[in-house]
Amino acid sequence: MRLSLASLIVFGVVSPAHAHFLFVVPAADGTTAQVILSEDLQPDEDIDDGMIDSSKLWSRKFAGTAVPLTIEKKAEAHQVTLPRSDQAVVYGAFEFGVNQRGDSPPFLLVYHPKTILGNAFATQANLGEAAPAEIIPIGRPGDVRFRIEANGKPVANSEVTVILPNASQTKVKTDSNGETETFAAMGRYGVWARCFETKAGMRDSQNYEQIRHYPTLVVDIGDGTDSVSGTQTKVEHPQLAPMPEAASSFGAVACDGWLYVYGGHIVRTHKYSTAAVSRRFHRFNLADGKTWEELPGGPGLQGMNLAAHAGKIYRVGGMEPRNKPDENEDNHSVADCVCFDPATGKWEPLPPLPVPRSSHDVVVVDGKLYVIGGWNMTGKDGQEWLSKMDVLDLTAKNLAWTSVEQPFQRRALIAAVADRKIYLIGGFMEDDTPSLDVDIYDASTGKWSSGPNIPGPQFNGFAPAACALNGRVFVSVGNGNIYCFNQTAGRWDRVAANTPRIVHRIVPYGSKILVMGGAAKGDNFDLIEVVDVGQEM
Repeated sequence: MRLSLASLIVFGVVSPAHAHFLFVVPAADGTTAQVILSEDLQPDEDIDDGMIDSSKLWSRKFAGTAVPLTIEKKAEAHQVTLPRSDQAVVYGAFEFGVNQRGDSPPFLLVYHPKTILGNAFATQANLGEAAPAEIIPIGRPGDVRFRIEANGKPVANSEVTVILPNASQTKVKTDSNGETETFAAMGRYGVWARCFETKAGMRDSQNYEQIRHYPTLVVDIGDGTDSVSGTQTKVEHPQLAPMPEAASSFGAVACDGWLYVYGGHIVRTHKYSTAAVSRRFHRFNLADGKTWEELPGGPGLQGMNLAAHAGKIYRVGGMEPRNKPDENEDNHSVADCVCFDPATGKWEPLPPLPVPRSSHDVVVVDGKLYVIGGWNMTGKDGQEWLSKMDVLDLTAKNLAWTSVEQPFQRRALIAAVADRKIYLIGGFMEDDTPSLDVDIYDASTGKWSSGPNIPGPQFNGFAPAACALNGRVFVSVGNGNIYCFNQTAGRWDRVAANTPRIVHRIVPYGSKILVMGGAAKGDNFDLIEVVDVGQEM
């Protein structure tokens, strides 16, 4: 049964966060565009799109005047013929009529579609004061933001949904300048936002007390000439040979020209069993960029990391599922601490952790192994959040663990070391919400301090990746952005981007970094990207 979108809104079935919106989506050849009611830039066969017939659309070349477009009903969708110009804007308006949801006052619902053809950042594509609501891309390829305007003025704290080029969606809010955070991916974006205007009136004999404007935007970023200067822009991420198996939540560290990788989650996310974790151990030749060697493995683990010191590789803790795939989940943290010596090709046992730990990170500073954050999972008995760092002096004659109080309790955090300081970045808090916090431990003084939060929405704190390169700390977050800590300015600067993913790893690679594995949309990656993070500041 095909349903009228207007009736769905009247009866409160569709909320603004999950409603359909009017988009003008150009075809690949650029000669025509579909006019659709959609949530994801694809036509929805379950929605009656007959109301599109009364929509009004215009096109305007960047240096021309507005020309009305004729909307034609085709078999698959409504369609318009685009202007014969590679530099134009298509825009319009459609009033859905007066609606009411719950106890809210009656409102007039108006959609404002807009599509930019050609240079996404050309000011000639802006509609300005004539537009009750509009979305404007600003910045440059690889660093695009979206500004929400109403009658030419920025709209702060507006809720914005961004459909990314990989078809995933993210929800953000605008800042005081009406601008969203930056997005790095290249390709087609769809964006919609909402702007409420307190204004009474009447339409079709129905009174309303508010106008709800929903502007939309379709724009291609990174395809040809789309910078402010009009120059050709091309962004590439060279790839190395893929990982031996697609994995997330694994351990990785670079040491003496090799990249070592252990374990990880190897089935779809949120499924845990003995078959869901890897027990394999490999190393990758960073010199030739293509050769993987399999090394002696160990227990199947996820939720741990690796550290290197004096040519040896250290693996500490991790989460070990004890149930088979057809059994109830039984996940346990482990206390194992072992060292792999490449010279002998063998694992050597070290004193176990004082308390089992997983979803943590490990680093080495001045010969001391630090195990930070995480929790102790005990199967059906639940979990214990840990509030102390465990420290093992690898240079001592008799190895023994000591503890240092943490000023936080977080898991799925990440750590990086620069100038004898340990940066503890992001993770989950005890209420299972991501944290953007950055805590800094000075190993030379034993003192804690706070750093600037990770930029962007709260989701950016969900299982990020981090490393240090030439004294600079980098963090890679789930939407693909890579930030560098600017110690002088006391902020995080966006310096590059990679394929969006979470629970991944990044490691130094010459003057660049490698972005490895991880997960997105429930699937694991074997992808390794080489990302240029720029020159030293």
